[in-house]
Amino acid sequence: MNIIDRFFRIVLTIILTITLASCDSGNINKVKDSVFYDIDTSMTIGKAFSTRTDCERGKWSEEKDARGRSIVTYTCSLPERYLEHVNDITFSSLDRTFTIMTNYIASRMKVIESSSLIMDKYRKKLIDLEQANKDKNKLLTLEKVDAYTKWMVTDSGGVELVSSEIASHYGNKTVTIKFNQPKEAVALAYADFREDRIPTMYINAMKKSVQKDYDAFVSSISNNERL
Repeated sequence: MNIIDRFFRIVLTIILTITLASCDSGNINKVKDSVFYDIDTSMTIGKAFSTRTDCERGKWSEEKDARGRSIVTYTCSLPERYLEHVNDITFSSLDRTFTIMTNYIASRMKVIESSSLIMDKYRKKLIDLEQANKDKNKLLTLEKVDAYTKWMVTDSGGVELVSSEIASHYGNKTVTIKFNQPKEAVALAYADFREDRIPTMYINAMKKSVQKDYDAFVSSISNNERL
């Protein structure tokens, strides 16, 4: 390798190093370096979000909105134990519903003195309930929940909180819910959550994300009460 080749290799290495070091845009760094004085005057947003205990696998990105404004987004995933907690709540309630439905149909079958045709209909309802019980995990299990926090960087270099939301993924659906008070959601990044603590705000939002499909599912299996 001659001196010229070595020189160009060194220059190229320096350029790549500078490029990689500047992966975070200036606007992302502006957000990271900002202090959220309403929440904590001793910690920057960047430090709070990189050391948060209520969310994992965080990453930063930047885009322009429809009006050409710079929007910086922090994305992370809620811990598995949060999802497990909500799934336990959902399915423990469903298990009780299935038990009530099954017991009801079984009791009706015991007292029936009518034709075998009605008995066959009850047997079919029991089979349908059993199949629905198998299908419920595929339909209603929360598989992943991503949390998003968005800031706008103004032309003057100021940083403003825009929104905070979570996207719940389950089955073949994704449901996104925005928090009505995004500052309270952002404050979770500054709190130190123990392993056995789960923010109520997340629990309520995750439950709300599956509530519509949960209600529809319960309604569908409740039809088994009637012939």
